[in-house]
Formats: sequence, C-alpha cells, structure tokens
Amino acid sequence: MTIEETRQAAEEGSVEAMNALGDYYFGQEQFDEAFLWFDRSAKTGDTYGIVMAAHVGRRRVLRETFSDLK
Repeated sequence: MTIEETRQAAEEGSVEAMNALGDYYFGQEQFDEAFLWFDRSAKTGDTYGIVMAAHVGRRRVLRETFSDLK
C-alpha cells in the first residue's frame, strides 16, 4: 500500500492506517505529522495510538525545549 493509499484509508477511518502513517512519519523524524496521526488514532480509543501520541508528544516538547542542543 502506498503512502497515498494509506492516507486515504486513514482519512476514511482506518485506525490501522492512522497508526501506519504515524509510524512512517515517526521514522522520518517528522514528529508533528506523526503526532497528528497517532492523536487521531488515540481519539478512537486505540491503545497503540494513545501510547505513541504520548511518546511523540514528549519528543516534540523535548525538541522544542532543547532545540539548540544537538
């Protein structure tokens, strides 16, 4: 399944596709986009989405807080 097909499935309500997009963007270090998809999954009550939204959200905060550190 392509990213475009996965996005379409996620937009149609597939929690599995939402999590797949979250994983994809997390791996690309695109944390804002990853959080968006995990958050949507979390809002359905999906446990993986809840855990990953919290994890990615934490990474986003740390990145913003320590943006001058490498």
